[in-house]
Amino acid sequence: QRESKMRLAALNAAFPAGGNALIQAAHALKGAAANIGAASVASICAELEELGRTGPSGGDTAMLTRLEAELQRLDAELEAAVREDR
Repeated sequence: QRESKMRLAALNAAFPAGGNALIQAAHALKGAAANIGAASVASICAELEELGRTGPSGGDTAMLTRLEAELQRLDAELEAAVREDR
C-alpha cells in the first residue's frame, strides 16, 4: 500500500512534463502491477508510458484519477486476501 502511494506520487509529479520521468514512473508501476496480476493497473500504466512519449494534454489527467481508483480497489482486495489467510 505504501509503495503504491509512493509510485502514484511519482507519477503525479512526472505527469505535467511527460518525458522520461513519466515513462520510468509508469513503467515501474506497470511492472509491479503485472507481477501481482493487476491487469487494469498495468494497462493504465502502459497508457501513461505512451503519454510520456507523446506528451500529456489537459484531458489526460483523468487517467491519473482512474489509476488512483484502481490502486485503491487493488489495495482493498489485497488487504481482504491477507485477512482471509490469517
